[in-house]
Amino acid sequence: MVRSDRGIGAEKLRARLPYDGQGLIAPDDARIGRLRERGAARFWRQVPRGLRWPAIAATRLASIVAAYWRVRAFALAAELDWRATQRLLGDCLATGALPGEAFVWREVFGGRHPLPARSAGLVLASLGDPAAHRLLADRQAAAELLRGAGLATPVTYALVARGGTADLSRLPSGRLFLRPRRGSGDRGGVAVDGADVSRRIAILARDNDLLVQELPIAAAELSTLATNGIAPVLRLSTAREPGGAPFLHAAFLAVAVPGEPSRDIRRGHLRAPIDSVSGAAKEGQWFAQPTRRFARTWWNQAPLAGRRIPAFADAVASVLSAMKLLPDLALVDWDVIVTSRGPVILEGNTGGDWILTCLGADPGPLIDLLVRWSDPKNPDT
Repeated sequence: MVRSDRGIGAEKLRARLPYDGQGLIAPDDARIGRLRERGAARFWRQVPRGLRWPAIAATRLASIVAAYWRVRAFALAAELDWRATQRLLGDCLATGALPGEAFVWREVFGGRHPLPARSAGLVLASLGDPAAHRLLADRQAAAELLRGAGLATPVTYALVARGGTADLSRLPSGRLFLRPRRGSGDRGGVAVDGADVSRRIAILARDNDLLVQELPIAAAELSTLATNGIAPVLRLSTAREPGGAPFLHAAFLAVAVPGEPSRDIRRGHLRAPIDSVSGAAKEGQWFAQPTRRFARTWWNQAPLAGRRIPAFADAVASVLSAMKLLPDLALVDWDVIVTSRGPVILEGNTGGDWILTCLGADPGPLIDLLVRWSDPKNPDT
């Protein structure tokens, strides 16, 4: 069945509910509540003043309906019992979170999710220099900035304009990595090889400019954590006080779980927090079984706990150098692959998932930092 453009647009609109990131109940932490209100107010300034209150009321109602159907589908897929389903629905209504993130936060951190993805995106986008946010969202522009400073990024073999095609004769043989020029995380990214390259380029370039890049290979010390040739990704969260020097906030290693969709926050990855001093990994967490900890991967028994990440200090130095190129940003989550030639920076995200930003670190000081960024002239805000 062919769907119309109008139908696709309606699906995207429903997926973005609640548009302002707000739930029905204010967060327990007043600091986060103020940040979320600020992000929501920034969103609603796009709407003419006379239409704001009717629009807010209409979207609140739509968000309630959407939460019910989302939770129903999630509960069936996750086989939740009635009590867990009711609690999840309450969490989603109260916070505006999607079921997956609300479920993970409660199971991993306890309580209701304080800063779900939609709200986090609005909050973090409002802090710092808008031009710097836009630059990092453009993977090609960001890579040029980093390479100009001597930092390693994936080799780009072709930039395919929207609706265009690539000259396959200019592409190397072997596996390639295709991803949209603009975006964050692994949205739309895919590893391809052989006869599939041409077809996938044509599909992915229909709606976006497309980067055709090398697929970085994990260093030998991490090869047992590579899944189907996909290297584990080192996530390094960096932050800074307004006008201050950047520092490492948190780090973890994300290992793709065989047979699971990478975009599923519960099932896609096994994540091992990393000690920022020693560079040693701790026990891994798989959000599909949030109460368990994994000293080894269960599919090939590769060790996690105690494993020292090769070139970890170099990777941290690289992202801190990258952060210095963007002095007007409060928080950036960097994705890095440690290869045989050293750390390779995949990208930096300024609107990262709050669950992952907080993994293995105390979020309290970071929240205070974001509050100061929201009003740098008043540190007591």
